Amino acid sequence: MFGLWPARNAKRNAARSEYSRTAAVISFNHDGLEICRVKRSSRSRWLPVWHFVFFVYLILLIRTVAVADIGAAGYANRMEQMRNGNLLERAAAGIMDIDPITRIAAAEFRGFVNFISGG
Repeated sequence: MFGLWPARNAKRNAARSEYSRTAAVISFNHDGLEICRVKRSSRSRWLPVWHFVFFVYLILLIRTVAVADIGAAGYANRMEQMRNGNLLERAAAGIMDIDPITRIAAAEFRGFVNFISGG
């Protein structure tokens, strides 16, 4: 019978997999009252950590490309201009300030781009 309705079974299986992320815990109170609680999966807890790691990686990548493109002195000049700006620019300058990892990665990236372009 399951082979006769493949589309119906696919929908049912998709619904099952969607609801399998949560589980209902049914228990009885001391006076016999039935209590149903929804227990969520613990897999969703790592997601904010993943977003934070991705954000840090993205900032490092943007800094590396910017330093490789305009050079360390030009980048430091731009950061100094941003430090004299409004509150948002000062916060961005604090986050985007150059560090040794960015300086090394930018030098490697610039050498790679020069190698690829033949210069």
